[in-house]
Amino acid sequence: MPRKDLTGQRYGRLTAIAYIGRSKVAGSSRPRTVWSFQCDCGNVIERQIDGVLAGHISSCGCLRAEGFRRVCEACGNDFVSAKPNDRTCSTDCLFTLHQNAGSDSDCWFWTGPTRGGYGVLSLPAPAGTRKTILAHRYAYERSAGPIPPGMLVMHSCDNPLCVNPRHLSAGTWRDNNEDRSRKGRSGARQFTDEDRRKYSDARRGEKNFTAKLTESQAIEILHAAGAQSEIARRYKVSKSLVGRIKRGQSWSHLPRP
Repeated sequence: MPRKDLTGQRYGRLTAIAYIGRSKVAGSSRPRTVWSFQCDCGNVIERQIDGVLAGHISSCGCLRAEGFRRVCEACGNDFVSAKPNDRTCSTDCLFTLHQNAGSDSDCWFWTGPTRGGYGVLSLPAPAGTRKTILAHRYAYERSAGPIPPGMLVMHSCDNPLCVNPRHLSAGTWRDNNEDRSRKGRSGARQFTDEDRRKYSDARRGEKNFTAKLTESQAIEILHAAGAQSEIARRYKVSKSLVGRIKRGQSWSHLPRP
């Protein structure tokens, strides 16, 4: 028998019925005490008493299925959450909670989680999973609509933690690089188009130390007919490299047929 009789004691929705015994569980160095409990919903379950006494287990699982009633810290509305520690009722409220909004001209410093110096926001995804996006991208889409494919969201204030939509604009990689150069954040030197071509050519094709082919071989592959697997065996390279050359993703400076 257990050292203390818990029969009839209530723990959340659970009422202790009977002592089952002691059993060893994975990851434990000693046996744990197990009791049977009846839940208010009628189910009878067996659980380790340690988890029940600590408050980690308070129902047969029906409480989680019903959800946890909470008050949203952003909008003040009541909501039902699948997690006991959810603070907001929606992704938009979660963003509002951390955006630290101020005046139109000031930076709004993100107060939530960060990664690589930028604010991040966790969003629901299919199959019950979640995905993480950059908070300033969410701020832009919330204000201006979807970001065009392949475009960046740039900060006019150069503050990566800022989520003020008035400081954000969409642009290409080139726009972003030119903006960085104009503001002197690429170092002391300002690169001209001629400079960029020169440094791009310096590591192009067989000049690149990682190149596995000569330029003449790459041209032969580009114009070769037949299965890519056979071409790859002939030149002793991977089939994926042959495909990238054909598509112009590798050796892209070669004239296309």
